Amino acid sequence: RIILISNESSSGMKKKLSQVMEVVQMDLGAVALDSEKLKTFLYIKDKIVIGCVVSEPVSFAQRLKITEVNGDSDKHVCTVSDEKIPVICGVSRIWVSPLHRRNGIATVLLDSLRSNFVFGTTIEKDKLAFSQPTDAGQRLASSYISRQDFLVYKDT
Repeated sequence: RIILISNESSSGMKKKLSQVMEVVQMDLGAVALDSEKLKTFLYIKDKIVIGCVVSEPVSFAQRLKITEVNGDSDKHVCTVSDEKIPVICGVSRIWVSPLHRRNGIATVLLDSLRSNFVFGTTIEKDKLAFSQPTDAGQRLASSYISRQDFLVYKDT
C-alpha cells in the first residue's frame, strides 16, 4: 500500500512522516528538509514503512555527465551540463529499507509519484529529475530512466 503525505495531511500523518524521515535522513546521510511544497509517498507493508520517495515541484534540471578518470571505468567524476532542461518534478529523497531492497519497491514508488504528483496526469520520465544521488541512487535513476545521463537538480 502506498500513501501520500503532503502539507494538507493530518497532523498525525505528519508526525509519523517526521519519525520515518529521521531514519531516512540518517541512512542516506542527508540533511532534513523543510518545505511546504514536498509530497512524500510511503510504501507500507504489514503496517511498517519500508520505502519512501520525497518529491517537490522543480522547473529546471541539468543532465548528469559521468566521465571516467584516466580510462578507468571504476573511477569517475560526475558533473552537470550547462543546459537547463524543463522538468515538472524533482525526487529529493528515495529510500527503501535495506532488508527490502532489490525487490522493485523503488520502481513502484517512482511510478506512483509520476501518476499522482499532478492530478489527472502521469509525468513522463524525461520530466523527472533527481537531487544529489548516492551511488545506489545513480544506479536506480539510470535504470529507471533508461539512460546514464539522467536529469539532476539542486534541492531547495
